[in-house]
Amino acid sequence: MPKTPSSFPGYTDHSIKVLGVQANDSREPEESEEPLQFFNYHEFLIPNYEKLTSSNTPTNNDKSLLASHFPNNHSTVTSSTYKDTRIVRVPRVYETLHMSDLIPQFSTYVLGKEPAALTLATVEAKTYSMGGSFDDNYFGETSLTPLIPDLISEQKYIEIVERINLYLLNAFNPYNIYNAIEGLLDIMTGTLYSRIFNNYVRESHCKRNLMELESYVNNTNMQLEPQGIKIISPRRSGYLSLDIQIPRPKPV
Repeated sequence: MPKTPSSFPGYTDHSIKVLGVQANDSREPEESEEPLQFFNYHEFLIPNYEKLTSSNTPTNNDKSLLASHFPNNHSTVTSSTYKDTRIVRVPRVYETLHMSDLIPQFSTYVLGKEPAALTLATVEAKTYSMGGSFDDNYFGETSLTPLIPDLISEQKYIEIVERINLYLLNAFNPYNIYNAIEGLLDIMTGTLYSRIFNNYVRESHCKRNLMELESYVNNTNMQLEPQGIKIISPRRSGYLSLDIQIPRPKPV
């Protein structure tokens, strides 16, 4: 049975279109009338959950929550870190550079404010608000996350992501003059250059930039430690997402 806008009460017409429903049409659209817009593809809807009342007592509710934070898969499941923290994921993007398959880059949109982020029509929410609980964790009804602006400012967040993107661009860009020269020398010497010079004399340009990235992440984590934030090295996620560890959200 086709879904109508009433099936998604409280969401804006744009958010309903993101879910695949035209706001003024009960039929499923055969093809998109608008160009594709970006959203955080890690998030997902949770239809079955327990809603929080003003007294923080769970009650049954039909409206979906939106999972915008995830289990900390960078720690063991039996550790206190796993129990007390969650992961917010910054998605990798593939449209900002010509060779995006070779050069990892992450979205610089503020989380929850992407062009196709899910928002509510009733309020212009600027901060993360819990709407209910699922699997012993608390989530909101929009694409906003507990990270911004409660734990870190938008400006600082964008600064961090752009800096990480720059390190990755310098490291993996095959047309970078240093990478090009090292690649040429490797071909001319039958890989002896990388096997001998890079191993015993000086690291490759790519590896030096990745080591600088690791140093930047460590230094930034020292600054963010009082807020309980920890940036996970993108190498740990295979450069598929930029994972940020945050304190586990709890109702006040």
